[in-house]
Amino acid sequence: WDVKFISSHLNSTSLAIGMARHIVELWRVDANLQVSHQLRIHGQPSCQVTSMDIRFSPTENDSIMLTVAAGTSFQEIAVWSQELQFQDDNIIICTKNSEMINNKISSSLQGHAGVVHAVRFSANGQALASTSDDRSVRYWTFDNKGEEWRLQWVGWGHTARVWSVSFVPSLKMVASVAEDGTNRLWSCETGEAMGCIEHSSSLWKIDTLQDCCIAGATDGTIQCYDLGSRTREGNRLIHIDSIAVPDDRPKPKLTDEANSLDETSEEPKAKKPKKKKKKKVPTQVIVGMQWSDIKSDSPVLLVATRAGSLMQLRVGPNEWDMLEPWWTESLQEAHDIRSTDGCCMAILHSDQIAIGTSRGDIIHIPKSGGRYQLLSARNLKSVQGLKWIDAVTLISFHVSAVAVWSIVSSKDVLKPVWICELEGKGRGVPLSCAYERDRLVVGDSRGTLWFFKLDSSVGSLAESQTIQSSSTLPRAHQKEHILDVVFRGDKVCSVGNDGCLHVAYVMGNDLSKGWSVPAASMTGICKIWDQLDSSGFLVSGYYGNTYRMMDMKTGHELFHIDTGGRQRSLHCAIDSTSSGSLAASELSKYAIAVCMNQKDGTNSIMVRHLLKRQKQRQLSVPKTLSMGVNMHSETIFDVCLFQIRDTVLALTGSEDCTSKLSMYDSGSLIDSTLLTPQESCVKAVCSSQHDDTSAIVVVGGGKLILQFFLVRSLGSNCTSMNDMQIQFLGQFRNRDKATIDHRINAVKALPIAGDSDSRRNHLVVAGDSDGCCHLFMISEDDESERKVSRGILVAAGDRPIFSIDLCPV
Repeated sequence: WDVKFISSHLNSTSLAIGMARHIVELWRVDANLQVSHQLRIHGQPSCQVTSMDIRFSPTENDSIMLTVAAGTSFQEIAVWSQELQFQDDNIIICTKNSEMINNKISSSLQGHAGVVHAVRFSANGQALASTSDDRSVRYWTFDNKGEEWRLQWVGWGHTARVWSVSFVPSLKMVASVAEDGTNRLWSCETGEAMGCIEHSSSLWKIDTLQDCCIAGATDGTIQCYDLGSRTREGNRLIHIDSIAVPDDRPKPKLTDEANSLDETSEEPKAKKPKKKKKKKVPTQVIVGMQWSDIKSDSPVLLVATRAGSLMQLRVGPNEWDMLEPWWTESLQEAHDIRSTDGCCMAILHSDQIAIGTSRGDIIHIPKSGGRYQLLSARNLKSVQGLKWIDAVTLISFHVSAVAVWSIVSSKDVLKPVWICELEGKGRGVPLSCAYERDRLVVGDSRGTLWFFKLDSSVGSLAESQTIQSSSTLPRAHQKEHILDVVFRGDKVCSVGNDGCLHVAYVMGNDLSKGWSVPAASMTGICKIWDQLDSSGFLVSGYYGNTYRMMDMKTGHELFHIDTGGRQRSLHCAIDSTSSGSLAASELSKYAIAVCMNQKDGTNSIMVRHLLKRQKQRQLSVPKTLSMGVNMHSETIFDVCLFQIRDTVLALTGSEDCTSKLSMYDSGSLIDSTLLTPQESCVKAVCSSQHDDTSAIVVVGGGKLILQFFLVRSLGSNCTSMNDMQIQFLGQFRNRDKATIDHRINAVKALPIAGDSDSRRNHLVVAGDSDGCCHLFMISEDDESERKVSRGILVAAGDRPIFSIDLCPV
């Protein structure tokens, strides 16, 4: 359970090892790395321990005091100590058996109501933290006068078993991680909860250095945090305010009561009293809100309402400034547009504002006020969203089309340059797009990507040009909303509510499906930020109601905020210290605004902004790390490597029923493609080659299904999966036993010669969970009529087969 170095004496070092049977063994390690056993100490009574921490402290007589805290499965913590003396690099203790000591428990700490999973001493040994199955964190201190341990406080907040705990001396706090995926911080003095960091899967282990924390999760990721910025006392630079939006709702007009009595009228007959209906409270509707400036110490938030108001909030002094309204009665008289028609807003560079309406029109006004422009597209129906590309290009999303506008200041009424229609059965509502020169990619609410080729020569025509999509990529995000799309050379990167980042390829006028990567700790991704380095993506999205920004390559979280509801209107803006790529340590400022409805019908805005991030500490010695790539959403059961030409390929199989073929160069992922999914998990994969021009790959898994593919190189230089030809050869299915409990556990392939030297055949052997071994002959020759021969049962046993190997003789 624990390993600690005791001390260095002359040319050797002593090592203490904590064992599960409540035993501590002491070993001597000399300068030549020769190990010799010195002593074994038994904690009494002998019991099974579930956690242990070992601490050493010097004494006044030049000896060392060994102190052990051991958590047990019967809800207790055993604490005992033993004085150790050294003579000529050897531990000297006067006992009958010079190699064994039976040490009685000096203290038994009781209070936990479950298995004790972790115990940890503080740096000075005067405090002890423990965690348990009972979901609590307990803090004990040693009373020197009474020479006993006393419980100081119990921390409640975790909703599942608490696995590990660590002290944070620089913050005077304790950090704990649990099966509920939270990392919680507690004050050592009071036990008050000082912070909570959430993760999508269980956290098992934690360690700290100063105010830095590292936690290991069951999804295979390691989370690194700066705890100083996650606590209440450490958030001095992070400001969180709740600011009320000025009430601009129109006042109700006073009317005479319908049942008022005339002075000369007769007294009416008495009627039964009617139940009073609750008055419907008029609500203040926010059309849109967006940050217009976060570079200053007082970020500016622009807000538009359905009352026609346009206002800005200066964060810091928290003062509102009323600007020229975006709607006036003259707009209704001229174009029949009411203030209640407003539905969305987009701003650019703090001076251009566009407000979309439910009638399909768009109002373009300068922030400083003045003459507005009407962008008329009423035939396209309601505006669902707006996006500025640059100062003269605006894109509007309608019910079944996307309009591209060229802003010309000399005209009062504009028509769209291009109208890109989404046609066909099962089309969704356009939600996002990527625009670049003469091409446009649109993502809709059904997970489909639409590719449009634009003709730049029609920009000067008076009439709009209607364009049909040249290519579609259905179910790129599994029928979930696509919320952001960006171009990256000839690749199209998109994110959506499926929590994945998808990469597609532009090949002429067509879109080709690529590969998807799930984002750890995110159930939905909202945005890909423009500041990207050459090998990673910076994204933001939701995990439950928590909005967070993270680097998908390293898993580093830049910030998170609990929004209280995923459907609430939110806008986030960031600023980097450099104009180039944005690294985790370069995020100097960010601002988030969340709109919250109040019971009285008004709104308030929760604002969180970072003025200046503390400079990140750098390692004194540069380190080189080989970072993993999150390729599958669940456990990867098998992987194999092979090479075609000069390209290294990796075949992976996962519990998520998928297998992927990925291309690597210099330790970095270049490209990846998804093979045909299985009906159940993929347990085994393998490859076989005659030479470096082609390879046979085999995928096996649940329901005793095997799939066979041929991978060939289309040229001498392979830079992406588009340079590879992947051909499906066939599959094997045992229809007699096709339940989910029967699996192909192991598979191996070997190239063999055919009837002539030109034949390229492969022998494949697969073992299943019933103990059966199946034999196949695979041909990769084009003229072969049958690529996959019928499976032959060559062996049958009573126990599962887990491993197979073949060797030529």
